[in-house]
Amino acid sequence: MSKPDWQALIRAKRAERDSRIPAEWRLDSSITSQARRDNPISAFDLLNQTNLLTKRERGITEKYDATSLLAQLASGALSSFEVTMAFCKRAAIAQQLINPLTEIFFDKALERAKQLDVYLAREGKPKGPFHGLPISLKDMWMVKGEAATLGFVAYLPKPVAEENSPIVDILLDGGAVLYCKTNVPQGLLYPFTVSRQRRVRIQANRKPDPLLRDYSALAVPWADVPKRKLKIGYWEGSPQTPVFPPILRALRKAAEALKTAGHEIVPLSTPEGGGTLDCAGIYIHSLGFDTNATLMQFIDDAEEEILPGMKDLKEAMTSAPKSTLEDVWQFHGNRGDYRQAWHTKWAETGMDVLLCPAHQGTGMPHNAYGLPVYTMIWNLLDCPASVIPFLKASKTIDTDQVEGYDADALDGAPAHVQVVGWTLRDEEVLMATEVIDEVLRNVPEADFPPLHSSL
Repeated sequence: MSKPDWQALIRAKRAERDSRIPAEWRLDSSITSQARRDNPISAFDLLNQTNLLTKRERGITEKYDATSLLAQLASGALSSFEVTMAFCKRAAIAQQLINPLTEIFFDKALERAKQLDVYLAREGKPKGPFHGLPISLKDMWMVKGEAATLGFVAYLPKPVAEENSPIVDILLDGGAVLYCKTNVPQGLLYPFTVSRQRRVRIQANRKPDPLLRDYSALAVPWADVPKRKLKIGYWEGSPQTPVFPPILRALRKAAEALKTAGHEIVPLSTPEGGGTLDCAGIYIHSLGFDTNATLMQFIDDAEEEILPGMKDLKEAMTSAPKSTLEDVWQFHGNRGDYRQAWHTKWAETGMDVLLCPAHQGTGMPHNAYGLPVYTMIWNLLDCPASVIPFLKASKTIDTDQVEGYDADALDGAPAHVQVVGWTLRDEEVLMATEVIDEVLRNVPEADFPPLHSSL
């Protein structure tokens, strides 16, 4: 039996998906024709050329963060239907410009929003903590009646999901409105998702009890952590993989601002045996555990084109010697030693969280991304982490020479800082992220996007 052509599968799926965008929401070709890889125009500039969103709808999608929007929904100041309509329209615009969506179910979302508005009017209270809030999901979660690919073309012919993932049921029980699913990397591993302009896109359970839905959930109750002055470890990265000048500047400016705000900053050196390449070596050791190279097999099954950034990984996975039980034990021993090195450093400093890079650089030019070691570390250590956008690369300021850094190509790209906590300290990371974000927003050079002034 011959395999279906992977490009034909993609064309058919795109046509089916795009048919779910209402005709009255279609953008004029004079706008969509500008969304090309060779045209450096921002999608936000193209948004300003459209008239699909009313002033009120644009305000709904720009004025609020999730918490403040939930307050408006719970009070009835905004209806779930009008909020959902605004976000569906904005998602439709984005889809026609940069191709971020994999599944569209606006009609189901709007019907759900109507039901939630009726519930609020009848019961006088919101359905749950997420009442009326539109939420998009990455294409790794199952939504009943919708497809899920996990980034594999080979999954396109598979039947739609017959049931929801546990996290989806939790969101729905909490009153959320699901309206679309968004793109994921190839096999959930490629460093960015391929959209029309191929831009770089490097995305809590509380109640009801997830243990009732997911056997893998930990029996650890949520802990409310009050805001406080923080003791922040400060790590500029490993000498094995030096960070690019814009990231170093962002880290130093952030540390300076946090110290001025009264937080304690504790500089850290890289633990002995805890460097980034040490981490990468342990990961490479584990590649032979999957003796069938399953990830690559899914790609080969559809005869799908492998994206450039995955080629090295495929070579490593398919050429790795088959592991023995002794190799598995060696891996766990090496990982234990690595965790001990970082735990010792953590205990010595008594830090609440660690401020560090999440990547060597900013978003990178197409098909170039560098080693993902500054997130790989925390996966290996099983540590929760968050990333805060902060500052932007400048070819006139960030002039130091570092291998792989191209000041002209990265000029204007967003920089960042990463906030890391120790294992199972997710609540502390969220609290610290909020505290740090509030400080960084007051840095004059932060360049956070302005909010829409009024509805």
